[in-house]
This record gives sequence, structure tokens and C-alpha cells, in this order.
Amino acid sequence: NRALLILLACCVAGAAHAAPSVTVEGVSGDIRDNVLALLSIQGAIREGQTETHVLERLHRRAEDDIRTALQPFGYYTPIIDARFIEVRGEARARYRIELGPRTRIERVGITPSGDGAEDPRVAALIERFPLKSGDPLLHSRYEQGKTQLSAALFG
Repeated sequence: NRALLILLACCVAGAAHAAPSVTVEGVSGDIRDNVLALLSIQGAIREGQTETHVLERLHRRAEDDIRTALQPFGYYTPIIDARFIEVRGEARARYRIELGPRTRIERVGITPSGDGAEDPRVAALIERFPLKSGDPLLHSRYEQGKTQLSAALFG
């Protein structure tokens, strides 16, 4: 009986499907983390979604998800090779990303008007604005500078 039980347990374990997987290649660090965070298919797998038809549908959205994830880092024209396969009941998605050229700031021009035009705090913030000509367009740095200026003008 014990041998039959062990054999039965092995058969059941062997019949179980492996968890779906997502592989992202060509990016690392914060960029990779953002891609994984915004990939709908990755989110569904984290939540336990394993139905192939659902994962295939989410895979079709992956290129848009990836493009959205890259934009805050200044990458607007990536080349994405997206593949979805099912092998013996296991769904696998693979995304190879070539970032392409990074968008750079050509010119920064901030001209205050009204009461703020004469405020030395505003002038100092404009001088220290976190984006300069030639810098890569990083949305987080733009938002940081905008928030600091708004606080000085309206705070």
C-alpha cells in the first residue's frame, strides 16, 4: 500500500503543470523593475492567473505595457521582440528589449512672470532645475523640478 501511495503521489506531481513564466531580457535595474511592474501578464501571473487564453490576451498588450514602462526613462522608440509559447501546458512569455536612442533635452527655458518673476527663491530654483540641456529626459527629475517651483510659487 505504501509503495502504491508513493507511486500515486509521483504521478500526481508529474501531471501538475509548471507555473507560467515571464522573461525580460535586454534591460536591468530600475528599468527592468518598471517593465515587470507594468507588464499586465506578469501581474496576472503574480495573482495566480494561469489560464492560457487569458495570458495570451495579456501578452498581446505587452508591447504597449513595455513602451509605457520605458517612457519615464526617456526611451520612446524601443525594439521589442515578444514571444508567447505553450510547452506541455506551460505558458512562457519572453520579451527581448532593445532600448534604442534615449531622448535628450535640447533646451530648457523657464521664464517666470508676475509676482514670482522677482522672487530670489524662484530664480534659485530655476538655476538648480534638475534637467539641463543635453540631459536625458527623465520624467522623475522633471516632476521633481516642477513640484519645487510650484511649491515656491504657490506655497
